[in-house]
Amino acid sequence: MLGSNSDYYDEYRRLIWWLFFGTRGGSMRLRIVEYLNEKPSNLNQISLYLGINYRTSEHHVRILEENGVLVSRGDKYGKIYYISPAFVDKLEIINKFKEKK
Repeated sequence: MLGSNSDYYDEYRRLIWWLFFGTRGGSMRLRIVEYLNEKPSNLNQISLYLGINYRTSEHHVRILEENGVLVSRGDKYGKIYYISPAFVDKLEIINKFKEKK
């Protein structure tokens, strides 16, 4: 469990707030993470499940990958996205922010 007073925890809180709650695309990124937490998928599957354009899913997944939330395996269209093992324990921070809304 993350200590609520640590700099590490605060840094992740800021990152999570920005990625999922502080920007216009945050709600879509939150939906993507919630979906991938249940079922690792490729971009086409993400797009179809969420009812969004392929390019939109590609954009949000790239942001999540660049920020260490997602990792991938495979190449090109077969690339499967997963929640990063380093981020799995940070999902509790997302839930705390959702409870406050």
